[in-house]
Amino acid sequence: MNKLAKHSNEILMHLEWIEKRYIDGRKENKKADFFDEVKPYADKVKKELDVWQEEALLFLQTKATKKLWPMQINSAYDQIETCSIQAFYPETSKSRFTNQLQSAKFVVETLLRIVEESEV
Repeated sequence: MNKLAKHSNEILMHLEWIEKRYIDGRKENKKADFFDEVKPYADKVKKELDVWQEEALLFLQTKATKKLWPMQINSAYDQIETCSIQAFYPETSKSRFTNQLQSAKFVVETLLRIVEESEV
């Protein structure tokens, strides 16, 4: 598995955790401490996102595709970064959070499919 596929899978695992954290937090109406929980997790996700974004944009430069554009990678980056923080706050709009999460997940999954198809 190449590095971009590995990082894409890592991002997908983060997205699953983010979604679960948001759902559980809403059920329990539980806010998180910013410096103890939110910031360390958001920093961890951002570090992974920085690598993923750079590799994804390089990949799209070398493998021209009509299925995915650099703007979508950048948008997914922003959405994931935002969701990694908003997941800790139960007052976050459910529809907005869900839409951002699904949109980002679609981009990452599409990229992963393109990467895997290009390796065959």
